[in-house]
Amino acid sequence: MTFLEGRFYEAVFAGAGLGGRALEQKGRDLVPSKKKEDLRRKTLIEATIRSIVDVGINETTVSTIIARAGLSRGMLHLYFKNKKELVIATAEHYSNGYYEKMQSFIDTAGDDPVDRLNAMIDADLSEEILNLETVVVWNALRSIAHTDEEIRAHTTTRDKTLYGLYRQVYEEILGPDEPDRGKAGEIAAGTIALTEGLWSDFFLYPDTFDRAGARRIVMRLIKGQVPV
Repeated sequence: MTFLEGRFYEAVFAGAGLGGRALEQKGRDLVPSKKKEDLRRKTLIEATIRSIVDVGINETTVSTIIARAGLSRGMLHLYFKNKKELVIATAEHYSNGYYEKMQSFIDTAGDDPVDRLNAMIDADLSEEILNLETVVVWNALRSIAHTDEEIRAHTTTRDKTLYGLYRQVYEEILGPDEPDRGKAGEIAAGTIALTEGLWSDFFLYPDTFDRAGARRIVMRLIKGQVPV
């Protein structure tokens, strides 16, 4: 505890007869640890996700979030100024989670570019990434992305990171002798558009969505462009 913090808590607890080590410990108890802050932020983000799934993003309010989080309104405002800031944090959380899961698939594939490509397709169509909660929240966020640039940045269909991953793997597969230098980038953009469409199909028809069939569609079209 710093000198100024000590003076602050001394003033607060002067009437309580606290001093010395007791005062210092009381001060420590009131200053939230980084671990507690991270846990509460995560709890609020997860509650926002549940609220969006349960009642939709338009009906999600501070009240619906704190009810699911089991935290007070004051606690929410300690970490987030308002609902918008919390929704942006939720979009960032989902985006980061997507890439963490995608990377875990890629890491198991090794160095071969064809194996990495297959791992990326498997990841995008896996239950870990493509599930009902994900598509409900993702589509809800995108429904407001056209008027909110911060939300759009985390939910864009033109994500440079994903595009870069696909482009790199296609460039490696095509090799340095490929005369069409724009081909890898165009196939990368097409692959993203195709998987986006399959995500939309899952969103509308989750009970009858065929993951294996979806994978065959993607690979059939890719095989028409690169030797895999």
